[in-house]
Amino acid sequence: MNRIYDILYMVIIMLGISFEIENKYDNYLCKILDGITSSFDNIMVSGEVFDKNGNFLFKKNVYTKDEFESIIKKEDYYIVFLSLAIYDKTSNMSYISDLSCYKKCKPKLYLQVCDSIFVSLYSFNDDVICKAKSNAIKNHFDKIEDATYEKMYFIWCWQNSTISI
Repeated sequence: MNRIYDILYMVIIMLGISFEIENKYDNYLCKILDGITSSFDNIMVSGEVFDKNGNFLFKKNVYTKDEFESIIKKEDYYIVFLSLAIYDKTSNMSYISDLSCYKKCKPKLYLQVCDSIFVSLYSFNDDVICKAKSNAIKNHFDKIEDATYEKMYFIWCWQNSTISI
């Protein structure tokens, strides 16, 4: 019964968009998050993002807004995989591993990049989603779509590998 609740919760509450970026060095995070990160305080990142020298772009997992923005604006980088959650000062920061973590921690924004090109962005705040979609359109990203039940269900099932209803 709990899993059915999780699925219904995604359909009713969880909003997001997905799109594709080019498989190249660029400052994509700066372009995607333009005008969004300024209203939040802490950013948690994990993944494989490399600068042009082949070094990891992110040396730690938690950044203040100012630290994060200075890194993503400084130079072009290559994103292989990235999981990024943005929180305000009062939030309980935690790594997002599944839907229950997302609901519990309530990040202001959750962004994931897979296979260097596939971007998914979720937020409980409609203004954040609208701004991210506007940024995606402005930067001519490909295959911009609103999150759908089928996509979110697929991602959730894939992360948990099994489901029984």
